[in-house]
Amino acid sequence: MARVLMLVLNTFENDSRVYRTAKTLSDNGHQVLLVCRYKEGLPRKEEVGGFEVERVELPRITRKELKEIAKKRAELLIKQALSEGQKNPSKRFISICKVGLYKFSYYTWKAINGVLYLPIYLTLSLINLFFRCCGLAERCIGAFIRKSETAMLSVIKARWLIGYLAGSQNPIISFLRGIQPLKSLFWYLRRRSMHFLAMSLRKLKALYWPVRRVILLSIRKVKNCYWFLRRQLLRLRNAIRRVWIVRLRWFSQRLKGTFLSFLFPDYSFEKRKFSYEAFGDLALERAREFVPDIVHAHDFNTLIAAGKIYQEMAVPYIYDSHELWVHRNRPTIVAGDEEREWEARVEKELMIDAAASITVCDSIADFLAKEYGVKRPIVVRNTPDVPPSYLSAEGKTTHLRHRLGLAEDDFVMVYVGRIAANRGVEDILGAMKLLPPQVKFVALGAMAPHFEGVFRRYSLKLNKRTKRVFLHPPVPSDEVSEVLLGCDLSLVTMNQACLSYLFALPNKLFESIHAGLPIVGPDSPEIKRILERYNCGLVYKDRNSADLAKKIETIFKSSSLISELREGSRRAAQDLTWEKEKRVLLDLYSELLEDPSLAGDFARGTV
Repeated sequence: MARVLMLVLNTFENDSRVYRTAKTLSDNGHQVLLVCRYKEGLPRKEEVGGFEVERVELPRITRKELKEIAKKRAELLIKQALSEGQKNPSKRFISICKVGLYKFSYYTWKAINGVLYLPIYLTLSLINLFFRCCGLAERCIGAFIRKSETAMLSVIKARWLIGYLAGSQNPIISFLRGIQPLKSLFWYLRRRSMHFLAMSLRKLKALYWPVRRVILLSIRKVKNCYWFLRRQLLRLRNAIRRVWIVRLRWFSQRLKGTFLSFLFPDYSFEKRKFSYEAFGDLALERAREFVPDIVHAHDFNTLIAAGKIYQEMAVPYIYDSHELWVHRNRPTIVAGDEEREWEARVEKELMIDAAASITVCDSIADFLAKEYGVKRPIVVRNTPDVPPSYLSAEGKTTHLRHRLGLAEDDFVMVYVGRIAANRGVEDILGAMKLLPPQVKFVALGAMAPHFEGVFRRYSLKLNKRTKRVFLHPPVPSDEVSEVLLGCDLSLVTMNQACLSYLFALPNKLFESIHAGLPIVGPDSPEIKRILERYNCGLVYKDRNSADLAKKIETIFKSSSLISELREGSRRAAQDLTWEKEKRVLLDLYSELLEDPSLAGDFARGTV
């Protein structure tokens, strides 16, 4: 059996495909070491599902390194301008002007970057520090109020205890009463002590409540000021980020080689390249220790690492493309033509050198084969590796309807996955306005920071009279199908904002099928093919909330259609299983290990 080094450039917290692949190989006798990215709070090393997981910490790119990148960039542009002038004398004047502009831009950028860097980032740091201090003060005040109330309760209990000790029920008091000489002394002391205690408690109580009222009023005033100031500072911070970091960079990127491109440089591409190279170096160190037979690289961001290992140790590698990386959804990334061209070139070169390629659906496999002129990747769909959840639906209380306390007569629609731009969540929220009040929508997944404001605005409008929109945190991938039990409809939405989303065959489709739910999905080729083949759902026009609402209402009003679509999902669940998909994966590994030209003996120097 083989030693498999698996690479993934995320923290491996909830990556179902990577986990499923590694566990399948481990269960079939292969020794698997998964190298992923480290995040604070997660263990550096652990064993999961029978295979080892090792997290590595990536170094950060420094400002000094960024300055070196800017310097090299300026030198490259100047060199290109001079060579243009030498090749074509008629353009010599233009090339001289370009050289002057580039030099002026670069040195101006250095001056302005040095002057403006400190105040801009110092302002952001002070705002963040203010938020932290306010949060700490709020926690301290809350703790003081809780402790003061506890102290007041303790005083009341002490008063009751002293009253009991001085009361007639105490046997010691009864004994002292029998001693006649001490009787008058006892009553005098009891009267004085009780009077003193009562007066002390009365004064303490009279003092406590006004002080507490003053503190609470002060806290309320401070809180009002705090929230006002917080809102203003958040607006300032967002404005700085939006204008300085995003918009000006976006504008400058479309003016390549000009003054603005140096004044507002976009280093996100350089940082991503730096992280790919850094992960490659760390993965190469682990490979030298582990001495693998095969490297399994998940997605493009680990492909460079696999290429480095192949160049030094001649270990064959498998490229597992989860999506069309070059044409992926990038809602928060300003990706220029330069970055896309670089990614396409590197992906093509390393796919040619790969021992084999895997992807998630036929459309992506066909596109990669045609685009890069390589052998068509093998398709291994990301189907669940658990039995269909609807088979054990009776008596379950873990599903969403119970968790959120929804009524039995509510029609519950669920969306599963990351809640972000271009995921079709806007279409769903727009359709909710056109649907009756008993239709409820649950978004199950992690909220992207850039989409939080959009989701909140829609939710506030829809939840004015009755609560119709719910947000549920993500659950482990092997529990998703079970959690979906009790819902009435699954919304597998994905806007066709990029080729990767057009060809997508998402996990949530298979998880919904395994939950036995009717499905409504967009008219993208892969999703449409599954829904029509198994008759388990309806298709709507992408980015058309009215058409989506129409399809939902059709299912909502027809119990017979619901039964028909549920039956289709159950038929599909019997066919779309990981048991079938993993055979393709295991056959590929067997073929590679049997091929003497690709065997892992290259790594050990025995061939």
